[in-house]
Amino acid sequence: MKKNEGITLIALIITIIILVILAAVSITAVTQGNIIGWSSDAAAKYIDQSNLENTTLSEFESRWLSVDSVLSSKLGNGRRNRRWTEKNYRT
Repeated sequence: MKKNEGITLIALIITIIILVILAAVSITAVTQGNIIGWSSDAAAKYIDQSNLENTTLSEFESRWLSVDSVLSSKLGNGRRNRRWTEKNYRT
């Protein structure tokens, strides 16, 4: 009895047809769907939001440093640190 190995011509043709259909759908989505334009817009928005976040963090840090310096001058470094560690970080 002869044993058939490999793929048949029909299976190969069906596979090629499916790949051609997927390629056509992908190319249509990229060219007519404006995916590349959307990605460019998303990149620009990401950069804008990143800059805004850096500005906000910088302002917060400068405010925190001014508050920290006032607390240091009023309470003294040792007392302020001891109070925070005993009160808030006790396990």
